[in-house]
Amino acid sequence: RPMPQTDQRQNHIEAPIEPLMRAVPMPIETERLILRPTQTGDGAALAEAVQETWDQLNEWMIWAKDRAGATEEMYESYARENAARFIQRENFAILAFERASGRLIGSTGLHQPDWTLGRCEIGYWVRTSAQGQGYAQEIAHALTVYAFNALQMNTVLIAHAAGNDRSQRIIERLGFAPCGVIPNGIIVPSGALLAEHIYCRTDLNGLPERPVSWPEP
Repeated sequence: RPMPQTDQRQNHIEAPIEPLMRAVPMPIETERLILRPTQTGDGAALAEAVQETWDQLNEWMIWAKDRAGATEEMYESYARENAARFIQRENFAILAFERASGRLIGSTGLHQPDWTLGRCEIGYWVRTSAQGQGYAQEIAHALTVYAFNALQMNTVLIAHAAGNDRSQRIIERLGFAPCGVIPNGIIVPSGALLAEHIYCRTDLNGLPERPVSWPEP
């Protein structure tokens, strides 16, 4: 059912809930996409999307450095590892699929969840052939709404490396506010140390209205 983009949280930290007992309803649905956790069997689709987008990923994503020449089997191992981490509520690696075709559009997630503070960070990339169609913004918007209203987070972060102008534009369109710059905060596959620009939201005020839904927990 459509989820309202009003803030449904209480503005204080309640007694901690055991992470394994936290409800994480899936999938998340948007106008064009279905977002679900990475699972067994996703290795082939991941390998294809990464190979297609390799030049960009190898410019900005440090994990790409360790995956040069990775086989489909290695991506399947990665998918299963992330499926296990999702169950443990340690990290939420999520894949975005096009509703109309079922094609994998990109990879995203809610990373480094801090259940005490109620904080997590959104990451994302979109395969080359699907870029320029607003998918990255659609994904980041959906995860922002989901983090606050489904997971009851207090703060949602997004960061980009200095010079990654595409990512910066997406973040700013979603109304995230600059909340700090860490000099030499990000290392990219070339080995360069770049400034890390961090943006944050503490509520949904001013977030553009778009359809987002997920199952009742």
